[in-house]
Amino acid sequence: LPDVVTSASVSDDKLATLQGSNVIRVYAGAEVVLEAKMKSDSQCGSPASICYLPLNNAYLIGSNQGSMRLMC
Repeated sequence: LPDVVTSASVSDDKLATLQGSNVIRVYAGAEVVLEAKMKSDSQCGSPASICYLPLNNAYLIGSNQGSMRLMC
């Protein structure tokens, strides 16, 4: 992985990682299928945890200040 991983979540065959530089990467096998940088104003505090929600095809991201954001 290119950066330090803050949080990771596994669901089915996908690995979702949250890097320290506010980057979300989703891997299927060894390939990156999604890479996105979150805007710093999209959430209070620093992103601290990630969870993939397969039924919604969305990500629940928690911050170190206790807030959560649902991102599609």
